[in-house]
Amino acid sequence: MALLYYVMETSGNNPVAVFALSIVVEALSVWLIVTAAMRFFTGVGLAFLEIVIGMRMITLVEEAYVGRVNGTIAPLLVGLMMLGSFVAGPLMQLTALIYVFVIAGAVVLVAAWGSSRINWASGAERALEH
Repeated sequence: MALLYYVMETSGNNPVAVFALSIVVEALSVWLIVTAAMRFFTGVGLAFLEIVIGMRMITLVEEAYVGRVNGTIAPLLVGLMMLGSFVAGPLMQLTALIYVFVIAGAVVLVAAWGSSRINWASGAERALEH
């Protein structure tokens, strides 16, 4: 729990960083119930995270470009998911499943660092900050 708190504080409450941590916890868990729960929550969390990222990207562009941005983001997310699945199979045969999950968590953590410039606060929270 302390690690989750540390990740949230150092990442500026970036939900992508929490998702990266959950992938690593899922890989390192030795208890079936923890692994199953983390698998469920990371799967559901990924669906929600994809929606939040798409929504946030759409709110960051002008109204005239919303269709173009949405038309670019959706295939990009699906294509990158397929690419990750394509790479994970041979990588698992070369190493072990735990290493594939840790590498996936590291890749997501790098993405979290890259997305740290996104303001995750809602419009009401941003109004309170000013």
